[in-house]
Amino acid sequence: MKNIPGYLSLILLVVALWGCAEKATDKSSKKPLRFIDAIEFPTNATQDSVQIGGLSSAEYDPVTSELIAVSDDTGLRGGPRIHHFNVTLDSNSLQIASTGITLLKDSDGENIYPERIIDSEGLLRLRNGNFLVSSEGIDYKGYFSRPALLEFGQNGHLLKNWHIPEKFQPRGNKMVEFGVRNNNSFESLAVTPDNKTIYMAIEKPLFQDDEAPDLHNDRVIRFIKYKQQDDAYQYAAEYVYFMEKMAMQNGDPDTSGETSVSDMLAINDKNFLVVEKAYFTKPVRKNSVQIYLAILNDDTTDVSEFESLKTAEHISMSKRLWVNLDEFESLPDFPGLDNVEGITFGPTLDNGNRTLILLSDNNFTDKQKTLVYAFEILDTDF
Repeated sequence: MKNIPGYLSLILLVVALWGCAEKATDKSSKKPLRFIDAIEFPTNATQDSVQIGGLSSAEYDPVTSELIAVSDDTGLRGGPRIHHFNVTLDSNSLQIASTGITLLKDSDGENIYPERIIDSEGLLRLRNGNFLVSSEGIDYKGYFSRPALLEFGQNGHLLKNWHIPEKFQPRGNKMVEFGVRNNNSFESLAVTPDNKTIYMAIEKPLFQDDEAPDLHNDRVIRFIKYKQQDDAYQYAAEYVYFMEKMAMQNGDPDTSGETSVSDMLAINDKNFLVVEKAYFTKPVRKNSVQIYLAILNDDTTDVSEFESLKTAEHISMSKRLWVNLDEFESLPDFPGLDNVEGITFGPTLDNGNRTLILLSDNNFTDKQKTLVYAFEILDTDF
């Protein structure tokens, strides 16, 4: 990792601070989360002269108090990279300080990836200290690269390309008809607390599995399982997760927008928190975010042998709504929901409760925000 001496002079704008009385009132509610605080990075905020933005996944290390986040910059604003922050969180406030970046490079360590080679969306730090990054691939204005799962060393140099089953790969040099959908591919990574199992999820259905999300039907996506064997992880299984149909806004049957699975967090090897987000363009422009508890049951079908799910009989993972983050929009000091694409457990509070940290991706535009949200977890019935 390339370290920056001292904290940057551009430290971050605190968006929301809660009074003690308000927090006590919220604790008495039945929400599984209590909002603590949020911080916004200004659009022009930088680390080591590189813009902070496009934050698409997050992981917090309780030992070092470090939060890492991958940027989905495809090469236009400094190149693919990992941002590093120091986190201080208590029951009333969140503080974040910039500590450095890791540029993601080719295996020779000399050439930063050229424009439009990878689109980094998921991020984990492996037990050996290496970074695991999922890329959606690129199919845009003549640029094409395949989706990938890439392991980088601690210095950001590419070490290896993990195995991806062929059913996920496009046929030819266009993302159409088969495999992952363009810009809706390998969005989520999660590792179990014992570090023995890694899961990767796609954002929307494979072409051969299901249609794109709409107002009328739930859609199926796949979780890919990698199991630790000796010093490496091996592809092991696939499971089906049902993502919710798009919610109708204000009873309007002409509701339009985009909905997807944007990140997930492993509670253990059977239970996951899954972020489903939507951006509605009609009848009103708004962000909507829900977190579901997904459960891998003993009878959940391993669908790795099925190239298509359209005619395959299977049992999917079970799920239930854990929290609707839209409900926090009415709170006077909540900064508003934006394009949430990262979820991780945060520090443990003095009262023993765990915290949850969410990140939003501003897509490098001043019309969206880079926000770090902090919540206290009140419902631990996972």
